[in-house]
Amino acid sequence: MKLEAPLLNLVTRCQTICEAECCGIHAYDFSPIHIASYLIMYRGKIDKGEITDLKNQLEALKANYGSKGASGNGVTLDEMNQVFSGDEVDSFAEEILQNINVAIHLVEESENERCKNA
Repeated sequence: MKLEAPLLNLVTRCQTICEAECCGIHAYDFSPIHIASYLIMYRGKIDKGEITDLKNQLEALKANYGSKGASGNGVTLDEMNQVFSGDEVDSFAEEILQNINVAIHLVEESENERCKNA
């Protein structure tokens, strides 16, 4: 399966450790700091529509390929050079969903500090 934007863009931005062709999922760092960096990369602020799209894409990934999804058999994500079982799809999507929320908080806190010190 091929990922689409904006999830594809986020995944690409988080490929910081190695190349997917070499390491698959281990080439990525989906920590909140990398996600926050992606979220403000083009506009300098978070686009709420993009957040909604990302969350919808991740929920759809779980619904279609996760352990309780339509197929439940998992999926191969071409761009990541990775085959995921249904359980791994669930874990992958949940990790990113949780880290998106932390990333939003990081950006908000950073903005508050910047405004306070201005």
